[in-house]
Amino acid sequence: MLFRFWPVIKFLFLNIVLSGMVFSQQEPDYKLNKNGQAIPTFLGRIIMLKGTVSRVEENGKMVALKETSKIKKNQVIATGKGSFVKIKLVDQSIFTMSSFSRVHFKDFNYKTPKDRTGLFNLIKGKLRASIPVKSKKDSLKIISGTASMGIRGTKVLVNNRTDELGNNVVQMALLEGDVMVRNNLTKEEKSLKPGDHLIFAQDKNSKEALNKVDDLEKDVAEELRSIDDEEKKVLPFLPFYDVKGNNIEQKVTFKVQRPKTEKVFSGPSMKTSTLKKKNKEEELKKNLKYSWKNVLRKLNKILKDNKISK
Repeated sequence: MLFRFWPVIKFLFLNIVLSGMVFSQQEPDYKLNKNGQAIPTFLGRIIMLKGTVSRVEENGKMVALKETSKIKKNQVIATGKGSFVKIKLVDQSIFTMSSFSRVHFKDFNYKTPKDRTGLFNLIKGKLRASIPVKSKKDSLKIISGTASMGIRGTKVLVNNRTDELGNNVVQMALLEGDVMVRNNLTKEEKSLKPGDHLIFAQDKNSKEALNKVDDLEKDVAEELRSIDDEEKKVLPFLPFYDVKGNNIEQKVTFKVQRPKTEKVFSGPSMKTSTLKKKNKEEELKKNLKYSWKNVLRKLNKILKDNKISK
């Protein structure tokens, strides 16, 4: 008798699990594809932040975010003064935003780590992107100003700012991989190799454009590559550049600001520090237990076991 109604029972069970048993949600965190696999409906999660990080609503309202907050398609994420945020996408890519930055996660469609499409717009500020899993040609793009970058498996830095004279300056620097950059204004395309630094500036008054590809300065390149842990460390960003006539100059002396190391003293304070560290590790384990990866793994195991038993 139970076997007869098993398809109905399975359908109801999966819908409850996929919605996280939170019926107030507008959209469940996972959906089933045609093969019966659970696919995340969200784009990624915040894995690290400092200061003020917000989601910008269509009416301009700012909604504060925290670690583990989900990022979904078509959302705009903004950082405040002295802030940064690190977002891990479901395809293992990591996007890090500096202070006073704004990114529109315009589009993202995920099937598998190697089969996905995405469009990300750096509206202003600084962005560091690490794409460890190669994608199909032109399936992932970062746009900023009038520049569009097709990315595959790569590490790239992008800046967008308006200087004191009102000139829009977009910078794109490549650390690893290969990318093709297109100027949507002039239709010109440039291929970048690791170490290349593309600077595109548009004059506010004359609308004349200046394109320039240089090698990253040696000290800048060394600093940008000095730490190789995109997920757990606070990594440096590309310095801003200014336009003066036909020359492009570095705005400030480049220096990486590394996170301060907390001092731990002996005595009672050491016990407090150890206890805080232990509590933080336990909280991290708890969050990991309910991470989208583990939930996805369990759901697909349930589906697989059900197929076998049937």
